[in-house]
Amino acid sequence: MSRARSLVVAVCTFAALALLASSAAFARHQRAVVLTGGPGVGKTTIAKALAKRGYLIVPEAARLVIKSEQDKAARRGKRYLPKLPVVNWLPFQERVLNVHKVIEKRARRQAAKTGQTLVFDRSAADGLPFLVQSGHSPKKHYDLFKRHLQHLKNARYDTILLLEPLDRSQYVNDAQRRETAQESQVLQSRLHDLYTRTAKRYGFKVISVPALPVDQRVDLVIDLIEKSKPNRRSK
Repeated sequence: MSRARSLVVAVCTFAALALLASSAAFARHQRAVVLTGGPGVGKTTIAKALAKRGYLIVPEAARLVIKSEQDKAARRGKRYLPKLPVVNWLPFQERVLNVHKVIEKRARRQAAKTGQTLVFDRSAADGLPFLVQSGHSPKKHYDLFKRHLQHLKNARYDTILLLEPLDRSQYVNDAQRRETAQESQVLQSRLHDLYTRTAKRYGFKVISVPALPVDQRVDLVIDLIEKSKPNRRSK
């Protein structure tokens, strides 16, 4: 092989390796943001607006599970309400975690192909404050809590956007949301504690998003997403 041809082969090989490295880096640093907050803070409204702007929205797993149970109950001529004592929260949250893992894996594969930013309507760890509020302590159910936190760690989200509550007059329930405004406030506080306590350890940043008119709030969320830095554990 001539020296010129050897040089061409070497350059092409180097370029191919560089491309593979950059692709792997993209996969590792795939932008992923979580929308969270107590029930009724406006996550769904924001998520729908972001979807229209080209963001890849990962739906809330708990809502998918509740809707599935409601459909099953309806076929039997019964009614399913996601509240105690109807819901056994331990197997329910176990199922939510498993569903979340499936839809997250699927969404990440899609985003890797399209280059879209992932926006999660809650992380799997959002279920932990609901468990605590229903009377299940981390000490008594250590394994379940640990698996939720392990998923939060491994997910390497870049930013957690904590939506602040809207005015109480704007709080409404729906088919899947049955908490009162007071219960929502308590969950808001628990979610704040969860993410601020784990942020440094798991490498993400927590940003509070104030209650604003919808258009202004959407613009602010987009600005925060675009300015988000990669999870420190991804470097």
